[in-house]
Amino acid sequence: MASETLREYYNTNYTRCQLRSSFLSSWEGLVYSSHCVQFLALPVQVLTAYLILRKTPESMKTMKTPLIVSHLCCSLLDMVICSLVTPFLYLPSIAFSGCGVLSWFGVPQSVQLFLFLISLFTVYISLLFLFESRNRTIQDNPFKIRGLKAQTIYYTLNYACCMLSMSGFISTPSNQEAAKLEILETNPCPALEFFSSPVFVWMSDEYWIDLTFFVIAPIQLANCMGNVLFQTGCSIYYLYISKTAVISVYTRQMQQRFFVGSVVQAAVPTTLIAIPYCLVTVASATGEITQGMTNLLFILLGFHGFIESITIIVAHKCYRESICKIWNPAKASSK
Repeated sequence: MASETLREYYNTNYTRCQLRSSFLSSWEGLVYSSHCVQFLALPVQVLTAYLILRKTPESMKTMKTPLIVSHLCCSLLDMVICSLVTPFLYLPSIAFSGCGVLSWFGVPQSVQLFLFLISLFTVYISLLFLFESRNRTIQDNPFKIRGLKAQTIYYTLNYACCMLSMSGFISTPSNQEAAKLEILETNPCPALEFFSSPVFVWMSDEYWIDLTFFVIAPIQLANCMGNVLFQTGCSIYYLYISKTAVISVYTRQMQQRFFVGSVVQAAVPTTLIAIPYCLVTVASATGEITQGMTNLLFILLGFHGFIESITIIVAHKCYRESICKIWNPAKASSK
């Protein structure tokens, strides 16, 4: 039986592995650190949501909905990573264990992976919504998406592009124990959790792995970057370069300030996450990946919504002033 062979592998071959054991490389290191991030981030995320809903000025009312949608999606991703799913990946293998709250309730590992991927895609769509909404408010922009029908088609196509990654579930091995043994042929010394925790092998077929990561992923990246850069480029041109504007100088300045705030809001957390992601990708491709590096990536990814919340407050003057009033009400009332 495959399960007996797996136990035999653990009792014989695995005992000869020279593993670099550390707290960070264990499930405890991932889970406890992620929960601490959630404990730190949640109050700030709630405060930011309150500021957006209650302290957004009239001059920014058209962007209130995109702001709160983007913020809630980023906060949801944090909750999925830090509390609900807490992904434990066995890179470079395409295998996954959920170490979060959902595992306590017996939610299947495949469902947890699906939820994690959906939350990632939702963050991208929400950021695209933020920039597209900003672009749509520019009156003399001929490239803005007009009408509910056109907007529905636009976002449906973008989400469909994201969902291409889900095609990997078509090739999910039906015999998970045999798939684990197949992984051990190329990754003979995974983390101990590979044997002690429920593990979901997403893909083991080389064709589907290559298709997902070398064909679908580049298409998705090109679509993502192309859409965001197009929406950003239109805003830059019609707010800073074009001289045919039909808006007042004051309105233009307000739109410029909010546009800069939106760029900072999206760019800062994305950049801070992209750097370790690229390092882990290179390490995985060169065979230098460790479980500690993988866990650290997800701990840093869990900071995404927290950093996004701080950036929203810092980047937009109205929210900075509201925070000052909260911290120093006596000074605010004396003005």
